[in-house]
Amino acid sequence: MNTKQSVLRDIMERVYDSKTYEDAMNAVNERLNDPLCVIRENEKRMILMKAKECVTLIALQTYITNSWLRFEGMPVR
Repeated sequence: MNTKQSVLRDIMERVYDSKTYEDAMNAVNERLNDPLCVIRENEKRMILMKAKECVTLIALQTYITNSWLRFEGMPVR
């Protein structure tokens, strides 16, 4: 994964592959804490903070998808 797009897309795919909220959060934490993750530290902290505010798997999936879309220039409100 060499770009932010790839990292966010990878996180999104992992979240959607997860069967439970806990598995999805573990996937988000794991990917963002990977030394090869190219997202800036302040952005990582923001993603983690907002992800922790999501209390269901669907809410987390929605947040991660919107984050990816925002990066791609197609935000959903």
